[in-house]
Amino acid sequence: MPCRPATCLAALLVSAAQATGAGAAPPPPVEQASANPDPSNGVAAADPLILADDALQGRRLFEAQMYLDRLAADPRPEALLLRAELALLRGRPHEALALLARPGADSTPVCRTGAAAAMALLQVGRAEQASARSEALDSRCSADPFHWRTRGRISYARRDIPGALAAFRQALALQPSDPGIENDLAVSLIAAGDAEQAAGMLTELLRQAPEASDVSLNLDFANAMRGIEPVRRPQDDDQMWSIRLEMAGQGARQARRIKLAESLLARALLNRPRHDDALWQQYAEVAGRDD
Repeated sequence: MPCRPATCLAALLVSAAQATGAGAAPPPPVEQASANPDPSNGVAAADPLILADDALQGRRLFEAQMYLDRLAADPRPEALLLRAELALLRGRPHEALALLARPGADSTPVCRTGAAAAMALLQVGRAEQASARSEALDSRCSADPFHWRTRGRISYARRDIPGALAAFRQALALQPSDPGIENDLAVSLIAAGDAEQAAGMLTELLRQAPEASDVSLNLDFANAMRGIEPVRRPQDDDQMWSIRLEMAGQGARQARRIKLAESLLARALLNRPRHDDALWQQYAEVAGRDD
């Protein structure tokens, strides 16, 4: 199953920047430029709560923080929910749980609050509680795609791949053509051993968004399971190329293409700008093996 670097679903909050990590708590996702950064053009007149929510949905975390700072004295419980979601995106699940435990937080939208709480529980290692919290909302949130996406992520983290596939398919049925859900489903297909279908989905996603590094890395993994090596792109520096080779090596290894895995991981080592013990360990586990 896709594992390290932390660019796949197991890391829950994925971004291109996380690819350089070693599987620890995920750092903040890469910031995207604000589509409307100039407060003089009318944005300042809008409700900061709505603007913060929009920034969070776009993973524009600095922008979201700016608007939430304006809401420091705002009594609306929705502000607590947005702060908790921001904490989750920044890899601070304990902070998120504390915010969601404050008075008034339970009066926020049930499905969205439940999803945030479940993800926070999962990130602090309380997977069973996360699953129970999410499952309890199945009936009430049956028409909410975000609920089913959260259920899928929890199932994936618990290695319940059939459950993850079912939940992501339900989410996609409710919200067709959502690239995030499609990527999550593709990663679960990889874990189920269906690299062919996963590669088809990821290829189409990458065609629509060529700069989506998480999708690109997942595709490298799936293709290597099929015996297809990655091709270096002009925009790949040595670090990114090494990471792509590493992900492909993991995919080849999962499909028991050991010689291909050894070759890919060796090239990943040669291109890695700095010494990486974990990458060396991966290489040592396949070097010289014939199975």
